[in-house]
Amino acid sequence: MKLYAILPFVLQCLAWPIAHGIFHITGSFTLKGYEHIKDVKGPVVFVANHVNDLDPVLTRAMLPWFSKPLFWLARYRKYYNELPEEQRWKGWQSFLYGDWFFRSWGAHPAHAGMQDYAKSLEHIIKLVNDGYSVCIFPRGGKEKYLGSEAPIHGGAGFLASYTGASLVPVAISGTLKLGPKELFFGGRKLAITIGAPIQIPKTETQESPEFYRKYVTQAVDTIYQVLM
Repeated sequence: MKLYAILPFVLQCLAWPIAHGIFHITGSFTLKGYEHIKDVKGPVVFVANHVNDLDPVLTRAMLPWFSKPLFWLARYRKYYNELPEEQRWKGWQSFLYGDWFFRSWGAHPAHAGMQDYAKSLEHIIKLVNDGYSVCIFPRGGKEKYLGSEAPIHGGAGFLASYTGASLVPVAISGTLKLGPKELFFGGRKLAITIGAPIQIPKTETQESPEFYRKYVTQAVDTIYQVLM
């Protein structure tokens, strides 16, 4: 295991039984489609919808307890600080969330505005080439509602093509406007549905964003067929 993966591995292994313990108490979590990735050789680029800060917890919970750490694509703290006031973190989130916190749990940043996938995703490419799976939220942030019209980014498609990893859609349901009250007392049902892998051709040169976006869009369509 790479040195940078040790802390995320430890923290994720500590959090896994806590999360599953809560899921067991509330009877709130189901997992479907794990057979789609059980026999996949090598790392996976997961593409998932994202409406809640707990979505990364669920995507890690879909994997076995002591499996390799799962990594996520994130932004630098500076990006979030420059969002409009109504979209910025509030309260404890503004205090806790930051580059070191995200990296500790396995979220690594991309460089914005590079107009070059290989440069923008250099940290994430290293993760996948080192044998680790990555989860990417293809709309670039939290969606305000299911079926959001926010643009779909092609980075996950490039990453899968460039590294030879499988692109796998993951539908997360039940986390929209989820808080402790809804989880413990509201009878909220949480579910992860893993879709079939999408294989993207490896190319010798970097293709257009549209080339990669069409595969990510296929994954997103699969997700919303489950959710809508």
